[in-house]
Amino acid sequence: MTFTAPIATINSSLNGLTFKPAGGFSGTANLQIVTNDDGHNGDGGAKIVTSNLNILVRSGGRFSFNTPNYGVNESGGTTTITVLRAGGSAGTATVNYATSNGTATSGSSCTAGVDFIGTAGSFTWNNGDTSVRTFTITICNDGFDEADETINLTLSNAAGTGSLGTQPMATLTIGNDDGPPVLFTEENTPHALALDLVTQTRDPFSLTNLFNLGDDQRRRVSLFVMHLGLLPGDPISVVSVVGRDDEGRSYDLPVESVSSLPGVSDAAQIIVRLPDNVIGAPRDLWLKVSVRERSGNEAFIKIAAP
Repeated sequence: MTFTAPIATINSSLNGLTFKPAGGFSGTANLQIVTNDDGHNGDGGAKIVTSNLNILVRSGGRFSFNTPNYGVNESGGTTTITVLRAGGSAGTATVNYATSNGTATSGSSCTAGVDFIGTAGSFTWNNGDTSVRTFTITICNDGFDEADETINLTLSNAAGTGSLGTQPMATLTIGNDDGPPVLFTEENTPHALALDLVTQTRDPFSLTNLFNLGDDQRRRVSLFVMHLGLLPGDPISVVSVVGRDDEGRSYDLPVESVSSLPGVSDAAQIIVRLPDNVIGAPRDLWLKVSVRERSGNEAFIKIAAP
């Protein structure tokens, strides 16, 4: 800047002058002032003076997550994210934080299809304050066996004396801790624990039963399963049971009821109707329970002769 005026005017104009460094700068800045009398001829001739003023700039700090990668199991309930103000603490500084969908899906509550409850806000540090700031994310346990999923974490809009650091973005990985559905079996065997719905007897099962609770005389059987993983509001149509014999034939076993098993955590009772016909009975029928596209172990029941 170059300007010409009487000295009193210059002094008045410069009174209260402030220096604003570039964002994120700290250290020593230099302000050079060259003063001359515009070639006026006074005592000693024209005068020119160069003055250098050193200005120490104290950093307001830089904002970063404390790690680029966080992790939590989906049964963890909540997880805490840490934000740092590092490299300086001069003045008041603020920064915004927010979550967004990666491969995980956010929602306002933990309902079907929601992996986490999103959050956003801002942090403020006063002069000299370098304490950490944290925010909490609610994780939804969906009970569904799936790949690990990710949440994006972002710092933005640094203001005041602060600026964004080298790590303003991070990823939170939600680790899947759900297994596929598992049929209960006898200890150390693949023989399924299955009971006639009415008489509560074990196999071998005939395909018909004059004393069942339906009009079609088809036999209903209770199967017992761990980690079924139904989501809130799921219809029983998402559960399927298929049997196969050792010659490769498949038989659908219609699912008529699904209920939790009292006194046993994460266990369910599934009531199925046996097929109209099993070719070659008596024989074993290997069953597999599936929920959506995930399925677990196979276990067999014995089908009696016609």
